[in-house]
Amino acid sequence: MPVTTPDDAPRLGWCLVTFLNDVLEPSEHGRITGTELFACYRQWCASQRLVPIHESDFIEQLGKLAPEADLPIKQSGANIVLFGARLVDVSERPTG
Repeated sequence: MPVTTPDDAPRLGWCLVTFLNDVLEPSEHGRITGTELFACYRQWCASQRLVPIHESDFIEQLGKLAPEADLPIKQSGANIVLFGARLVDVSERPTG
């Protein structure tokens, strides 16, 4: 499920690709709301000493990148839901 950026994507896309590859892993029954993913993104940016983009821009870029990774996105009221992935549990990551 690695996420890649289309050739014409702005530099912003590379940052989001790195974020998505760092925090998502495939999960058959996975379901993440846009709100949950954006909160994780803000934390990730802080840990990387990056300034996060606005939430609406994040959701727009996510909508462009997710299909490339074969991750369906559906509208759910005022939010979106990303299917087929889950957030990586940092405690499960190998240290080393």
